[in-house]
Amino acid sequence: MLKDVLITVLPTFLALLFIFALIKLFINLEFGLVFRALVIGIIAVVPAIFSMKLITVLIAIVIPGTLPGLFYLGLSGLNEELFKLFALKIFGKNKSALYSIFIGGGFALCETLYVAFGVRELAVIRTLTTLPLHIVTSFILFQCIAKERKRFFILSLTIHLLFNLVIR
Repeated sequence: MLKDVLITVLPTFLALLFIFALIKLFINLEFGLVFRALVIGIIAVVPAIFSMKLITVLIAIVIPGTLPGLFYLGLSGLNEELFKLFALKIFGKNKSALYSIFIGGGFALCETLYVAFGVRELAVIRTLTTLPLHIVTSFILFQCIAKERKRFFILSLTIHLLFNLVIR
């Protein structure tokens, strides 16, 4: 069990550690805030997963038959971006935008654990794909909060939807 967890999270964790070390060379990031951002990103995945499962069940009850996969890809992206936005708001807009990287990284770390549990190859693939996605969209969502512009949310959502369409 522990081995499966380590196999799954190690690639993403090492990538995040590398990103932290690289940024730390040029900018003084507070480790405590980086850790807090990472934990908030990890925690944000839990309600995102449960809400998506609940929404899927409710849709199946209300609308008999099968909806197109595109609908679920869009709904999944919307769900995840909303929970990351909420996580960023909890973290606070007065912090550096660089901390948003670690909220997205924490989100990707936990999501990878959920999706790729114990499958080393899939964990590595998800580190190379979903980690950059969640880092970029979290950074964009930070701009949405900091500049109070909804267009950044729409951009983040569009990127996530395009990602889901390509990776599907």
